[in-house]
Amino acid sequence: MDTKTLVLIGLIAGILIVGGVYFGFGKKTVSAQGLSTIEIEPDLVAVYFNAQVINKSAEAAKNEVADIVSKLESSLLDIVDEEDITTESFNIYPNYDYEHGGKITGYTASQSIVVKTDRIDKTGRIVDNGVDAGALVSWINFEMSNEHEEQVKAEALEKAAADSKSKAEAIARGLGKRLGGVIEVKTDYFNYYPLRYWEAEAAGGVSVKEAAVNIRPKDLEVSASVQVTYRIW
Repeated sequence: MDTKTLVLIGLIAGILIVGGVYFGFGKKTVSAQGLSTIEIEPDLVAVYFNAQVINKSAEAAKNEVADIVSKLESSLLDIVDEEDITTESFNIYPNYDYEHGGKITGYTASQSIVVKTDRIDKTGRIVDNGVDAGALVSWINFEMSNEHEEQVKAEALEKAAADSKSKAEAIARGLGKRLGGVIEVKTDYFNYYPLRYWEAEAAGGVSVKEAAVNIRPKDLEVSASVQVTYRIW
């Protein structure tokens, strides 16, 4: 076989290989990001309390905090269920007077308590009873239960996927093509943030009791994003 024949065979083989990659494996695709936003009513309210005491004795500070927590829990049991009340982090630490050689002047003890319930209309009473028991309110949140969140998540993702398909169809039509099957799906994000109704550090002069009396639950905003790649013909 002469050299010219070998070169010709090589060229034909190369064309076939390139053609195979392009036509056999190359995919004409279009990608579109679908977005959705849903406004939904919260089905939970969470009141975050903090029982805090300063005393010269660490033991006395700890006991006083325990008394506040006990009073708070007892006063709330006619409003919410026992499982709605959760005690969280307990802290006790010494206080120092650094202007006088770092001498210990006393101890601060604190305990976090969270009351989370679907009885949103009872928020005012929950706040009143907690404050009367000696606890401070850190903040009040409107939230969603796990069951509610899962339902809303499914709805938000479904709407985002539909938005992606609508955009991809429009792009395909603009290119004179038809939309084919789905090649790849990526869930970019699903966002839901509890609505902070009142916070001690940003109250702006509005007391927690005033805020709780005038409570007006606002809708929560839930958003989702889906990236879908389709084949086009």
